[in-house]
Amino acid sequence: MNQIQAMRVFTRVAETQSFRRAAQQLNVSNALVTRSIATLEAHLNTRLINRTTRNVSLTEAGYVYLQGCRRLLEELDFIEATVVNGDDEPRGTLRVAASASLGDELIGLAEGFRQRHTRIRLHVTLGDQAVDALGDSYDVGLVQATVAPGNGLSCQVLSSCASLIVASPAYLLEHAAPQAPNDLPALSLLAQSHSDRSRLWHLRDAHGTESVSDARAGLRGQQRADATRRGCRRHGHRVAAAARGRA
Repeated sequence: MNQIQAMRVFTRVAETQSFRRAAQQLNVSNALVTRSIATLEAHLNTRLINRTTRNVSLTEAGYVYLQGCRRLLEELDFIEATVVNGDDEPRGTLRVAASASLGDELIGLAEGFRQRHTRIRLHVTLGDQAVDALGDSYDVGLVQATVAPGNGLSCQVLSSCASLIVASPAYLLEHAAPQAPNDLPALSLLAQSHSDRSRLWHLRDAHGTESVSDARAGLRGQQRADATRRGCRRHGHRVAAAARGRA
């Protein structure tokens, strides 16, 4: 068995979720694709793909094997291309996980990156869920954080973003404006989900004096950063922590 070729076939089946489409893209017969997957599963003595007449899905073992296949094949392609072309130009796939609130800014940055590194395929995943860079096979994570990541990951601060506590005028017409941090838990609050801001709000007054307010008692909703700002403006019944310059 040509295991490298079988791994390429398996990867294409997993990505297209179809034996037929994989065969078309690889320019081989359907029978060769089916035989390659069967041979690979027999070699590993485990099922990699669940298949019915309509659906193709990975087993848990198949998902783990797919991540390994991608890394190995990308490295192999890089080595071969380096030998053939005789240069050190970066190439391959760069997988980036980023906070959804950075989506607009990333569009321009991604385009500039592609123009500078034409041989790198850039895959960007946006979301506000906690990122497991190692487990999910991301190369780079662009996230909002107040502490350095663990698990031996390298961390580089790119920028800082101060937050303001804001409230809609309609809300303040119905509720007394807070005068001190201890007044906040009695209000109806919005906070960004999956963030330290959704639990403890670290405040600093004009004189630089710091205090901590436990926002959990007044928390009525946790949303994405952009949704938090829109919700406070649109519905007029919340106090929210929003990034300075974006409220």
